[in-house]
Amino acid sequence: MKLSAAKSLYWAPRILCMLFIPFLMLFSLDVFDEASGFKEVLIGLLMHNIPVFILIIILGVSWRYEWVGAVLFNALGFFYIWWAWGKFDIYAYLFISGPLFLIGLLFLTGWIKRSDIRPRRIQPASSVLAVIMVSVLMSGCASFRSQLESGYKGEVKRNPDARPVSVLFVFSHVRQTIGYDAVPKLQPKRNALGGFDDIFSDALREISNVGTYAAHTEEAEDVNRPERRTKRDSLMQVSDYTIKIRIESKKYMVGHFLGTLFSAVTAVVVPIPYTYYYSMQTEVLDQNRNLLASYHREARLTKWVEALLIFAYPFHPEERKREEIYMDFLHDTFRQIESEGVLKAK
Repeated sequence: MKLSAAKSLYWAPRILCMLFIPFLMLFSLDVFDEASGFKEVLIGLLMHNIPVFILIIILGVSWRYEWVGAVLFNALGFFYIWWAWGKFDIYAYLFISGPLFLIGLLFLTGWIKRSDIRPRRIQPASSVLAVIMVSVLMSGCASFRSQLESGYKGEVKRNPDARPVSVLFVFSHVRQTIGYDAVPKLQPKRNALGGFDDIFSDALREISNVGTYAAHTEEAEDVNRPERRTKRDSLMQVSDYTIKIRIESKKYMVGHFLGTLFSAVTAVVVPIPYTYYYSMQTEVLDQNRNLLASYHREARLTKWVEALLIFAYPFHPEERKREEIYMDFLHDTFRQIESEGVLKAK
């Protein structure tokens, strides 16, 4: 076997596994949305990354004994298909089990050809793995947002003399990863945007005749909590108006996977964009639950990831851009409700 081919066959499964490990680690980042407090985040990261720790151990053993990698990586590929069967889209099996099978096949080929491919001096696996990990962890980002789509273009009017009315605001915060989630998922209030209550309070000033109001945030667990549903319905009955606001965040799994893979391959030297799609659907109902008006707003947020962008992050953070989108959603919609005089005293 030629020297170049032998080197390629030796390093291919090892490098592929070192690229696959950071990709799996990205799935654990959802813990920052689900947990609150340092302790919960730390425990969540440790629990979510158990498969990563297992892969690192298997890679360390397989570095010296290729037959171990041939057996275990293929076994993990079959195990994931068995465990996740029917739960996810077909892309999940391709993106998770596919690389495991490929790594296992390469280790098997390397074990069969071990006398030809094993170099006399082997660079320690930890050195190469450290380079990959540091490059990924040191990556920076800069986020930019689009202009508000479907915004209010009419004349802005104020109604300072309008009689006060009582309003119930019902919020739904929804998130979906297209290609991974079969349906959008309702998020509890603690997982919504940080500071959302402050943004809502500021936007509420756009409506001049809100006398008293109450706010209710819908959660997925409400299906098993009748007391919360009863409280919401009772508030709708006693309020003059109900304003339902559904804020949805979407991203595409395929695009984010390919971006992550390309970032890992290029050691985050090449800037890669990750796009998130936000929308807000608003419905205004009267006391009899008749629909009086509906509004729709959309915006996009693009986060660029690249090593040198770590210096740009303090000036273009993702969280601030998300807050700006939410502020525009609420301010623009409430401004239109005020201008159209939808909330009329009875």
